[in-house]
Amino acid sequence: MNQPQNNIVEAVRLNALHTRMRDVLNITLHAGQVQMAKAYFVDRKKIIMSQWGRNAGKTAADLYIANRAAIIYPNFEIYIILPEKEQAEDVYWEPKRLQTFAPPEYVTEISQSNLTVKFDTGSTIALHGAKNVDSLRGTKPHLVFYDESQGHSSEFHKEVMAPNLLGKNSALILTGTPPKVKDCFYYSFKEEVLEDIKNGDTSVAYFEFPTSINPIID
Repeated sequence: MNQPQNNIVEAVRLNALHTRMRDVLNITLHAGQVQMAKAYFVDRKKIIMSQWGRNAGKTAADLYIANRAAIIYPNFEIYIILPEKEQAEDVYWEPKRLQTFAPPEYVTEISQSNLTVKFDTGSTIALHGAKNVDSLRGTKPHLVFYDESQGHSSEFHKEVMAPNLLGKNSALILTGTPPKVKDCFYYSFKEEVLEDIKNGDTSVAYFEFPTSINPIID
């Protein structure tokens, strides 16, 4: 398939996703969510850290980026990782937010036991908990989300996931709300990100989105 045809297919798929979001899910991306998507799909950032106010729409942002990537990129392994697997189930699986986000014609399999959704592109979105260290060690995902990043640990990132990201020059997207405790992974990683940006690293992005940015509470 040549490039123009690829562009046409991608446009058709994105239109189907946006139509479903608008007409079925009642989701319209707000400015912050659009900014996050642009950072990944257009600007090709490798690390995107974002601080969100309560109900500012971070879950919808993660779902949009993950599902958009899954329906347009072939054989993409996408992980959404929360501190606990039970959190992933409560936020994404039990309310069926992950299983119902993409147009159903692009979904080929939904696995309750593995908490995964597979697509006709060969791509997969999988939910994980950061405490399930052994199941994630040595994997090679293309795109990883740390949702509720304020609850993640430096040990998990440095010892387990950071080495995994190197294998395919993968991207990492962090979404969370600032914790009260200052001595934690969230603030140490934020400090590194801001220092990288200050030093001119164009592969890194940082955003802050207050609750007020969301016209419809998520």
